Amino acid sequence: MSDTVLTAGTTSSISFSKPSKKSAIGVSFIHDEDGVKVSEVKEGGLAEQAGLKIGDNVQTINGNKVSKSYTAAKMIRDSKTIDITKTSFEVPEYFLKEVAEEKADEVKEAAEDAATEAMPGIMTRYIMFKVWVADKFSC
Repeated sequence: MSDTVLTAGTTSSISFSKPSKKSAIGVSFIHDEDGVKVSEVKEGGLAEQAGLKIGDNVQTINGNKVSKSYTAAKMIRDSKTIDITKTSFEVPEYFLKEVAEEKADEVKEAAEDAATEAMPGIMTRYIMFKVWVADKFSC
């Protein structure tokens, strides 16, 4: 991954209302050791219109500190009026793409490793099943 310099974070608050409590706003979150971040913003959605951007670090929603992505999503789902305090960093687009590609490779490798570790047990059960079927249904 190339070296990237991030500009200093800018903290701001945004407020908006959903048409109804159950309305989606078009945003997804992830969390890591640094807190909750915006991971996806639907083009044209309320989140984009309100000023949320991919990479924004969310500190509070409706005055409540958030540390987990599912908590942030639940707070937004359960509210009609939303107040978010966030810190934004200027991150070059190419950097975001590099991070996404790197994470995709990590997930693929982890899935392949898990499948490889599980395979002996699956094969053993499959062979035992075949032996049982051959024993029960052979004439």
